[in-house]
Amino acid sequence: MADWSLLPYDLLVTIANRVTVMEDFIVFENFDGPFPQLPLLMLAAEKDGDDNDYREFFSLSKKKITRVFLPEAKGGECISTMGWIATFEYTCIGEMKLLHTFSHAQKIHLPPHMGLRYSEPTHESTYASINKIILSANPSLSSDYVLAYWEPVDLFWTPIYEVDGFGELWDIHYFNGQFYVITSSGVWVIDEDYELRLVIQKNNYGLRKQLYLVEVLSALLVVSQFCKYDILPCAGLKTYKFRVWELDLIRSKTNKIRVLGDRAIFLGKNGSISVDTSKSIGVKPNHIYFTDNWKGGDGRYMGAYSL
Repeated sequence: MADWSLLPYDLLVTIANRVTVMEDFIVFENFDGPFPQLPLLMLAAEKDGDDNDYREFFSLSKKKITRVFLPEAKGGECISTMGWIATFEYTCIGEMKLLHTFSHAQKIHLPPHMGLRYSEPTHESTYASINKIILSANPSLSSDYVLAYWEPVDLFWTPIYEVDGFGELWDIHYFNGQFYVITSSGVWVIDEDYELRLVIQKNNYGLRKQLYLVEVLSALLVVSQFCKYDILPCAGLKTYKFRVWELDLIRSKTNKIRVLGDRAIFLGKNGSISVDTSKSIGVKPNHIYFTDNWKGGDGRYMGAYSL
């Protein structure tokens, strides 16, 4: 069988640009490039710490579930970013690592998250939990990348300390060379000294909501996901609408928008992304695809919302 990696790079790019289904793209295991691919949606494990060598992914293009052999993720929690999966556990030393989803040869060991210890005002030590992992660049394409906040030369994580008026943390996104954070008090940026600086004060994003940051066509957007209590007994919170604003980081203001054009947005616990629907199969333009992601929910409810 011929080795794909021996083909000229220009020829690989031409072939990859004609692939429209992610499952077919998997044959390029060790070949990454700037190609628009529809993401596979990683489903929650059957139970916490599921002792299984396989994880399940839902294909929007084929409308079916695919099982992927991923023993490295067994027994730990998983969060995806740029096609990589960060796995971590809350036992022993709190081992963390980055895995390339379809290439088991690509693995990056990270400092244990148990080192994320900080002191409360009572001087008691508390260990931080992990809600989101964000990469600044794909490690397959560049060695110059940052994991907020860790660089490949670091032995330990660098903590970013909250400041007065910071508020409740909702999301973080890497945009134009900097990490932006959205909280209940507004949008912040992490500067070169690892300190938080407020760039846009709180907008009226609404009550009973979740906030996300996502890049669409070189613009940074805030997406507000609204929920209400379902009328069914014990059904809990359920999403019923979305609102979207474009951030004007120069004038420090927001502009409400209602049209995404040919783009679609994917929201969830992992890093949010946008895709070009004209180059994707099974995705509708001007739509938001989402999971419930509400506190106390199991993350299994998914849906699509038209703006």
